[in-house]
Amino acid sequence: MAKGLRMYRARSATGDVLRISELQKGQPVWCNCCGTPVIFTNGYRRGDGIEVSPYLRLSPLHDHTEVCKYSVTSQLQTLAALGQSLEEHRRPILALDESKYVFRLNILKDELDALPRLEGKPSPEVVRQRHVQVWSGRTLEPYCRSAVGLAKIAALLEEKAELSALVSIRHRGRTIKWADFFFGEDSSPRLLKLLRSEDYQNAKYPVAVLVRPTKLCPSTNGRAEHIQCGREIVEDEPRTLMIPRLYGLPKILKSVRANEDYIIFGDWYASKPKDDVGSNADPTPHNAVSFENISVNLHQSAQLCALEDE
Repeated sequence: MAKGLRMYRARSATGDVLRISELQKGQPVWCNCCGTPVIFTNGYRRGDGIEVSPYLRLSPLHDHTEVCKYSVTSQLQTLAALGQSLEEHRRPILALDESKYVFRLNILKDELDALPRLEGKPSPEVVRQRHVQVWSGRTLEPYCRSAVGLAKIAALLEEKAELSALVSIRHRGRTIKWADFFFGEDSSPRLLKLLRSEDYQNAKYPVAVLVRPTKLCPSTNGRAEHIQCGREIVEDEPRTLMIPRLYGLPKILKSVRANEDYIIFGDWYASKPKDDVGSNADPTPHNAVSFENISVNLHQSAQLCALEDE
């Protein structure tokens, strides 16, 4: 069975619930939900240079109770309950038995297909408006919350490989590998490759990505207001960095806190590679840094969640 999630709060010997910033390494602490012993773990630097904060994890030979909110079992049961009020074919997570689940990634495509059929070849603007209509609708809220919830479990789970044994991801009759759905630490090269692959362009399903927002950028030079995220390394030689950008309603963008990790679920888009931009493009000088851009549109707050929120 998969172990518990990383934690950022714990109960001290005096019974106080303290945030990780209030704890010291070696201080005895316990899970503030079920009381099992947990231990302080130092932060570290990711391969792309982003600093990961200290966190709490299970003490060796201990485990959370099944009903503890930090257990994978409890988390999955909570996510499965999100869509219970919907018709069965619209429920994002279905329980197959007591411990296994399936996440139905195809619900977005199903909702788009349910819209009235358009005659002739629709314009790009009409297609965009239909996507906005579906993405911003209430029906998709449980779907988005389920997606970011599953991705958050994957990001916080100590024994990540075991999650795929508990939850399978299905899209239009095919199984999507976890590695092609959630992109966590040091996965920029894999994400960029997927977004530009012919197989993905044909399937075109939403994915969940871990990002570190850094600043809110105003509208300039025709580019809409957006949030720029921390640069991530795609290649060392030649040096290539990827910059994720988040577009959306002002009220959503302004709710995002800078320099904290977020899970973002949506239709991510990668700009064309430099070789495809045009034959007149200048070659990258030796030792220069080149940049790749990916972006996503946020139509509702359910598409994102902070990694350290409880």
